[in-house]
Amino acid sequence: MTKLPELVAPTLTNTAGEVEREARSRRSNVLEALGLATVTFFVLWPLCFGWGVLGDSATVRNLARLPLVLGFLWIFLVSPFWHRDTLESLGLGNPLRLWRMLCERSGWRRARLILAIGLLFDAMFLIGIANWPDTARLFRLGSDARIWVVTPDGMAKAIVFCVLLSAVVTTCLVRYDNFPSAFRVALAVSAVLIAYAGTAALLHRGAAAFSAFNPSRYVLDVFAYVFWGGLQQFFFTAYFATRLRKGRVSWIPTP
Repeated sequence: MTKLPELVAPTLTNTAGEVEREARSRRSNVLEALGLATVTFFVLWPLCFGWGVLGDSATVRNLARLPLVLGFLWIFLVSPFWHRDTLESLGLGNPLRLWRMLCERSGWRRARLILAIGLLFDAMFLIGIANWPDTARLFRLGSDARIWVVTPDGMAKAIVFCVLLSAVVTTCLVRYDNFPSAFRVALAVSAVLIAYAGTAALLHRGAAAFSAFNPSRYVLDVFAYVFWGGLQQFFFTAYFATRLRKGRVSWIPTP
């Protein structure tokens, strides 16, 4: 009896010489990324800004949302399955890989990883709950959601939302294999930017530039920046950069 061959997922060798799962050709990757970028720029500038904003047409501005929403749906829901991407190839965290890391490690290395996950989860959860009206506004949950914390039922909804959000970020957006080095780089870059911005504000406006500084609001702003930075990571790095990286076409000579 003839044995049927096993189904093997198609692969593609990336620019680092690593084999990644990829169901489409290099040319398909390039055309998809450049095509979506072209449509996005056309919708945002000539159509939405040129005709909708400068032309003061609310109809055009509302219609311009449709192709952008379709583009987001393609990036988040369709393209990863069409290409058979993995979370690692998109530069994102993977809950299964995180679980394997916890099982493979022992002693202080495992405790250190659990501590990092716990601290990140607790920080995001507490910041979200402590600043719930701003959190609800940030995620556009509606005006009714901003007062959830004043009732027991509403507080339960707010807690569930913050738990789910913190869990998604800590398990699906953060990669713990390079988290320490990436965090150190982020701290160094942030320190330089904060020093530059603070010095510029002080020279421009003097002490008045810091008269309205609110430490609690600053923490929320950092939380919002990290979250939107994660979305940008998925939208730009995990999509466009991945498509272009995998689309390094064969007719480009290798140096």
